[in-house]
Amino acid sequence: MYAHAIRSTAAQDLPAADQGLAGALTGMYTQIGTALGIAFLVSLAERHPGGTAPGIALAMRWGAVALAVAVVLTLAALRDRRSVSRPGPSGA
Repeated sequence: MYAHAIRSTAAQDLPAADQGLAGALTGMYTQIGTALGIAFLVSLAERHPGGTAPGIALAMRWGAVALAVAVVLTLAALRDRRSVSRPGPSGA
């Protein structure tokens, strides 16, 4: 459901001929981002000089920060999109 919502939003304002490509690119970037993010966090946890448990705690903090940044950027993008799509006041 989540992936479908992302692809639908990404392709919403595109011509019909480009919607499949937009959905495929969105899916590809989601997969690549997930793989790289997990690899980074596991590497961070494993290489921590204090051991595995402190490393996992550090990786979790980094993951939480990345999630918070993603939420802020998403909300800002949605706010900008809503302000662009709203019709202005009609002067009658």
